Amino acid sequence: MLDSVEVRMRLTDAGDAAERGKARKRCFLKKEAKTLTRLSPTSRRRPRKSFLVLFSKKEPLAVLAVALALCAGTPAHADFGQTLARVRARGVLDCGVAEGQAGFSQRANDGSWHGLDVDFCRAVAAATLGNGNRVRFIPLPAAFRFPALQLGQIDILSRTTTWTTEREASFGVVFAGVIYFDEQKVLVRRDGPAAKPDGLNGARVCVVEGTNLPGALQTFAAAHGWHVTLVRKGLRQDAVQALVTGACDAYTSDYADLRQAQGEAGKDFIVRDDDITREPLSPVVRWDDGQWIVIVRGVHAALINAEARGLTQALAGGAGPVRQAFLADTAGFGRALGIDTAWALNSIQAVGNYGEIFDHDLGAGSDLKLDRGRNRLWTDGGMIWAPPLQ
Repeated sequence: MLDSVEVRMRLTDAGDAAERGKARKRCFLKKEAKTLTRLSPTSRRRPRKSFLVLFSKKEPLAVLAVALALCAGTPAHADFGQTLARVRARGVLDCGVAEGQAGFSQRANDGSWHGLDVDFCRAVAAATLGNGNRVRFIPLPAAFRFPALQLGQIDILSRTTTWTTEREASFGVVFAGVIYFDEQKVLVRRDGPAAKPDGLNGARVCVVEGTNLPGALQTFAAAHGWHVTLVRKGLRQDAVQALVTGACDAYTSDYADLRQAQGEAGKDFIVRDDDITREPLSPVVRWDDGQWIVIVRGVHAALINAEARGLTQALAGGAGPVRQAFLADTAGFGRALGIDTAWALNSIQAVGNYGEIFDHDLGAGSDLKLDRGRNRLWTDGGMIWAPPLQ
C-alpha cells in the first residue's frame, strides 16, 4: 500500500494533466485501503467503490488530507445540468455528512439518520427525486469533506461547514445559504485552571483537524496576549476523550457541538463565555454546475420562506390557500430548471419548514433544547434569511 510520502512524491513528479490523472488513480482502489462510504439503510444501491482513501499509521490525518486534495487537483468538472442528470440516473442523492454530531447528523441504532444537515439533504432529494428518503448519507472526517466534494464522490456536502470566502476561492465550491448560525467556544474542566478568565493562556487546546477552528482560536488568543498549544485530533470523539483524560486542558468547537460534548464528558465540564468567532454553517456544492447551485439554493429559500408564510409540513400535504399560493410562486422555478413544479411542496412535505426542522433537531423537541437565538427568521429579529421566491 502506498504511504503518504510516496503519494506526495508521485504527485510531485506528475507534471502535466495526463500524469496528474494517473497519479489520482494511484491514490484510489488500493487493496488495503479503507472506504469512507457507508450504505444508508434508505438506499438499496451499493456504495461506489471509487472513493477509497488511504490511511497511514505513520503520518497525521492532516498530511493525508493534503495528499488527497493534491490527488483531486481541480474540482471534478460537471457541465450545466450534469449533477441533476447523475442524481436521477443513480436514483439516489449522495450527501456528505458528519457522524455522531447530535442535532446535525447522527445515526440511530436502527441505522436511520437524523439532524438538521440530514434533513436538508432529504429536502433536496424530495425536490429533485420526489422522495426525501432517496438519500445515501456518506460520513466524512472534517479533513476529507472538501476533497470528497471536489472529486464528485458526493453531490452535496451538508456537514456543519462554516461559510468562508477563502474556502470558496480555494476549493472551487459554492455555499448555498446559512442554515445555522453558530459560534466557536471552548469547553473546559469546571475546577481546572483553564476555567479562569485568563486560564487559556498556556493551555493545551484540543481541536479537530480540517476545520477553520485552529486559526480562529490563535487569532483570538493573540488578541488577548495569550499563548495556546494546539493538540490536533482527526476525530471529534478523540478530542473529547483527550479533554476528559487530561491530555488537553480544553476543547474548542462550535457551541452546538460543545453542548453535546459537555453531555458526553459529564457535569464536571463547562463552556467558557468567550465568543471566539461566528460560524455561519451552510451546505456546499461544486462551483461548476450552475443548475445544481440554483436548485440547492432554491431548496434553502423554500424551507425558510415556508416558515415565514406559515406553510407547515401538514399544510403542504393539503389543499388550502397557503399551499396553493406557495405552489403558484414556486412552480415557475421548477419548470425553468427541469424539476417537478411541486418541488418546493415536496421538500416541505418531506421534512417540514425551517422552523419545524430546527425544533425537532435542535430546539424544544430535541435532546439539545437549544434556543433559536440568532437562528430566528429575519422577520422575528433573527439572522436566518432567504430571498423572495419570485
